[in-house]
Amino acid sequence: MQSTGLNGPESSIPEVADTLLVEHATALERLSRQLSWCHVRGPKTSAPEEVYLVLSPGLWWQEGRGWHEPGIGGTVHHAPNVRHAMRSGSSPLLANWCLGTS
Repeated sequence: MQSTGLNGPESSIPEVADTLLVEHATALERLSRQLSWCHVRGPKTSAPEEVYLVLSPGLWWQEGRGWHEPGIGGTVHHAPNVRHAMRSGSSPLLANWCLGTS
């Protein structure tokens, strides 16, 4: 089954094109800003624990949950090693995020 959302069928969205990361790091935590241009789908990856503060429209995918839209001001939490992805629609996707310190 093909999922749909902001951009229509998932197969019509290019993967990982024109994604810009602006990063800030300290010894205890890693803070970053994610900016993905219009109509971009990131790869399904896993990482240490992550928390995102959503600053623009966009869709988020998490293994076991599927695609969802948290909305501007919403938060997204990914437990360690859980596969996840994000994709933008007709506007860029912008989010602040940090890695867990564990």
